[in-house]
Amino acid sequence: MREQDGLTRVQLQHGDTAWLVTRYDEVRAALSDPRISADITNPRLPVAVHGRPTFARMDDPDHARLRRVFTSAFTVKNVNLMRRAIETVVDRTLTAFAGGRNPADLMRGYALPIPSQVICLILGVPYEDHQFFEEHSATLFDQGLPADRKQAALTALYTYTHRLLTDRLTAPSPGLIGQQAVLIARGELDLDEAAVSTMALLVAGHETTSSMIALSTLVLLQHPDQLARLRDSDDPTVVARAVEELLRYITIAETAAVRVATDDVEIGGHLVRKDEGLMMCLPSANRDGKFAGADDLDLGRDARGHVAFGFGVHQCLGQNLARLELQIALPVLLRRLPGLKLAVPLEELRMRLGILSVDELPVTW
Repeated sequence: MREQDGLTRVQLQHGDTAWLVTRYDEVRAALSDPRISADITNPRLPVAVHGRPTFARMDDPDHARLRRVFTSAFTVKNVNLMRRAIETVVDRTLTAFAGGRNPADLMRGYALPIPSQVICLILGVPYEDHQFFEEHSATLFDQGLPADRKQAALTALYTYTHRLLTDRLTAPSPGLIGQQAVLIARGELDLDEAAVSTMALLVAGHETTSSMIALSTLVLLQHPDQLARLRDSDDPTVVARAVEELLRYITIAETAAVRVATDDVEIGGHLVRKDEGLMMCLPSANRDGKFAGADDLDLGRDARGHVAFGFGVHQCLGQNLARLELQIALPVLLRRLPGLKLAVPLEELRMRLGILSVDELPVTW
């Protein structure tokens, strides 16, 4: 489809039609156009999104109003201030993993604990609750589960973050939950909106990055020459460039960017009419001709400008944090476990779609 046209009319499972947007330029144009809405309460959205709207699923001005509450915590400057803390988390997690059973599940033993601990530090969530929020988060992203299971998981997570915020109203604490509690007490932030936003950050803050750590490791094990480039370099620029290429090459957000037009708009030579739905295929856009030899993994490539984090005002809030976690977690894993390899045949891995991931990643070293 990408080679033929940037926009293609497709029929969805429930019978409606929508525009599938597959090219880089058209995806960026659609995601940056204010006439293309991300509001999940719009009944014309081509794919139903369950749960209360988070700021990421709102349009401005509400989107901007709520996003501003969290923006400062995720700037490049403030994320870099966490480097030492993240390095400590990675070192502690890898030491425990390497000293445990061999073979072992890299997802549960390494990829998942790192972002879970880090997002807990940022939010002020007790890490001892990690099994609770990890299991419910996994339910949300499992496309094979029925809607009632997903709704139950959403309710449980919302109740949890609502309670954390309520508790902080009378007992201030560090972290974004404590900061929100202050705003709530002043009447500057609604408790319900804060609970939903905190839930979204908690879920996205560990699910997506853990998937990228695991899948990056898997991809590198299939490309030993590229693995060696990352493992053998201590140049931060080389490491950063490698992470951008892995983000582009893998692009875990397969189905996240669904939109609806609120007015007639022309995109890629096509007239998208008001109330027509659009689905941005981010993996396809990142394999566009904008990146020469895009189907090949090349850690030396300048992959900046990819759309793995989306584009426009709704671009992923936590992208700077995700980048830093990957830049720290991947090289140290490859260096300390130089004999790392899959413990099962590749075809036995169970892939999870939607937000691309693996249920388990058995490895030996």
